[in-house]
Amino acid sequence: MGRFLDAVEQKIDSLTRSVEALGEEKFNERTRLEVHDLLCTLRLAIWEDEAGFVEWLDGKTHEINGDILQRIILKAGEKDAQGNSRDGVELRFHIFKEGSETFKHNHRQDFITIPLTGMYEYTWWMEDKTQSGEYFVWERAKGGALTLKGKEDGVLLPAKRGPGLSLEPLAQGHTSGKFQGGDEPMFVHHEWLHTIKHIKDHDDDFMVTFVVRRGYRHPFTKVVSEENDAEDGNVEVRSTKRGQLSEKDKRGIQQYVADALRPPGLQTSLTGGRSKRSGGRKDSFTHLQNYITPTVNLLRVNKSDFEKEENLNQQACAALMKSNGFTFLPLMEDDACSEFLSIDVFNRDETKIISPPHLASNHHALSAILWTIGSREFVCPVWDESQTRFEGIFALDNVKGSTFRDALLLSLVSPEALTYINDEQHRKNISGERVAYANQLVDTLTELDDFVFSSKQTHLDKTALDALIHRAMLNLGPLINMTANVDLPQVSREKTSAQEGTLINWARFPMFVLKVDDPNQPADRRKAERALELIYRGANYSQLALMSDNNDVLLTIEQNGKENPTFTTSKLTLLDPDLSLGRMLSVFSKSTRPLFVRNEEGDYGIFSIYEFKQKEVFPIFQNYVHDFIEKLSSDQARSSMLKDFGVLCHALFSEESEDTEEAFRLFCLRLQKNE
Repeated sequence: MGRFLDAVEQKIDSLTRSVEALGEEKFNERTRLEVHDLLCTLRLAIWEDEAGFVEWLDGKTHEINGDILQRIILKAGEKDAQGNSRDGVELRFHIFKEGSETFKHNHRQDFITIPLTGMYEYTWWMEDKTQSGEYFVWERAKGGALTLKGKEDGVLLPAKRGPGLSLEPLAQGHTSGKFQGGDEPMFVHHEWLHTIKHIKDHDDDFMVTFVVRRGYRHPFTKVVSEENDAEDGNVEVRSTKRGQLSEKDKRGIQQYVADALRPPGLQTSLTGGRSKRSGGRKDSFTHLQNYITPTVNLLRVNKSDFEKEENLNQQACAALMKSNGFTFLPLMEDDACSEFLSIDVFNRDETKIISPPHLASNHHALSAILWTIGSREFVCPVWDESQTRFEGIFALDNVKGSTFRDALLLSLVSPEALTYINDEQHRKNISGERVAYANQLVDTLTELDDFVFSSKQTHLDKTALDALIHRAMLNLGPLINMTANVDLPQVSREKTSAQEGTLINWARFPMFVLKVDDPNQPADRRKAERALELIYRGANYSQLALMSDNNDVLLTIEQNGKENPTFTTSKLTLLDPDLSLGRMLSVFSKSTRPLFVRNEEGDYGIFSIYEFKQKEVFPIFQNYVHDFIEKLSSDQARSSMLKDFGVLCHALFSEESEDTEEAFRLFCLRLQKNE
């Protein structure tokens, strides 16, 4: 199977386990999010490999329920040893040719439904026993057979959702609402009575929904009416399980589902095998690396070090994350990372260990966005293509700016993305729709990131958070299938200030700091030393600025052999913000400890030798060295210096170590001696 079909199967298993764990509790908002996330992953699956998606559907049960309903059962209910329904989930695509249900009824199972295309009006109904009147009640068994149970006193009132699972009266003649493609998932409790009116512009219009039903079934459903007019709903159901459907029947049902998952203009026929539009599997992109925070720029600790004195280490790491505005800290195992220490977004005084789903670096950025918001952990580890080395993290902050927005817009309206839309007016309409979806997605992701990580946020409102995630998914889902099999282009609106080659322009802001009450107070000092030791062993950071109201100092660690590390403090020395490249290299010829600078806003920045690897910095550094080498008097000196520079660059880009730092210092020293 394709990568995303594998992910679909994994998410179905995860959804099943989480629903089983609910026990007596009902579907909750987290369940709605999981269902919405699963639907978006199904969109990714058909986008990645249409032929593979169809082959996957071929193995599922297809059914035709008269002229009313067609369905594909992605996951059927399970039974225990006694033949009773087990809890869990059932997953289906429903295609309604005629979806109206005029008799007030409920269902045997709680379920969540998402409309993909089409529309209906729905009305909830409540039984009010306090008013004078009577109505008829039937029991409906599996298959639709009705048994009249008699009359009950009271009246049936149209209703709207109230707090929790309650219903509240609605004015007579009003409907509870409309449900159509582009709406959030809806939860329906098994006890809620309702009617449905299928809204059609044309007789052959249909509606497709994605339905997730609770595994546990109640024995009967109820039908109620003010008149003795209910009719049995028994309709013959033809199924592939009994060999009653032809390949043409199956492909017709699959076509409805595919057309609902894909946006207008991309609804090509499934009957011709691999479609012209799909262009083969989409499994190799390079642009995601432009939108991740690479490992070298992350605070990180070794998992084995973290676990030795976990309580103290957790306190030190939590203080470090809060001081720097981070919510994630990778726990490294050599070059791999599958766990993070995370500050709980719902309780910022608590930390927890999380294992968010990860992606390879050759995935599309839209799949990384889904993994990031779908997990509700708001971080996605990114590994190399072979899934053996941790390359960095993807977070919403990486796509907030204009660069990602511009790249996404260009890819959506590129000639490659519009190749199979021949009508010029249709092409303009589709382009406008895509631009709207893209802008709404980036705006929502920005709002979501600001909402979750605002420094002013003290208590996160889960309802507001879930609403933002659903809104992001409603824009992300259609965009997935609008995206062509091309990389997002690299765009830049303005020239980088790195061309000026000064310390203030090249430094990384903010530098890593630890906020303490008093750096000389024993408890603060112990926590600071532990934090620095952890990031020294995990990320080779040998210095940490300790920030307090009265005294900012630099804490430094040195470790020789197997002896315990030595810590020293010194005044935090700030360098001239306009320090030139030549003067920076002169400083590094004496020591490769990072350089510190402060900007006009009062933030501290840091520039280490590894900042020379930045794509906007390295070419300038390289040109400086090459110009210097060209001025040497002998061919032998030029050849030797050029060779040593090549070796140094290889070390700089491949390994952060004391050996690399000493080699850099010696090379800078040679530059100074040959001036």
